[in-house]
Amino acid sequence: MKKYSLIIVFLTLISLPLLSQEAIIFNLQNGGKQSVKLDNIQRITFSGSNLLLKPVTGSQLSFLLADISKITFGGMITGISDTYIESADIKVYPNPVRDELKIDGDVPFDNLPFTIYNLAGQQIVNGQWQNGKSINVANLPKGIYFVKITTEKGIVTRKIIKE
Repeated sequence: MKKYSLIIVFLTLISLPLLSQEAIIFNLQNGGKQSVKLDNIQRITFSGSNLLLKPVTGSQLSFLLADISKITFGGMITGISDTYIESADIKVYPNPVRDELKIDGDVPFDNLPFTIYNLAGQQIVNGQWQNGKSINVANLPKGIYFVKITTEKGIVTRKIIKE
């Protein structure tokens, strides 16, 4: 079952609308960040619980899946890109979530647009988040989702696990 989950993550990486993006950015649980240019990636594979990136040039990169807090795509070829704000600015919790998802952080929270995507990149839920309110996710099937929140400072994407 774990192998199939990894395959789904891989298919998500290659099936999202990434054609205009230049880099994959890995935010790590320890606060570190690793950026890899898409045109330098020859192959993405999984080995056990590791994500392996084989670049066209340079050494292979290996990430323990449990160490990755967020994967984003950035640096549009057109020169216009979304501004991504750091993980300290927005917290989405509890994670894993059962019924109610909460948002907290250092930006003004009034009518923030949000969208929840499944692993296939399909929009599942969207709306306007109000300060102090929760997002009801009780009807979502168990699985991995991404929450995209648009703020005055930029766009935040968080991975959540629905139990």
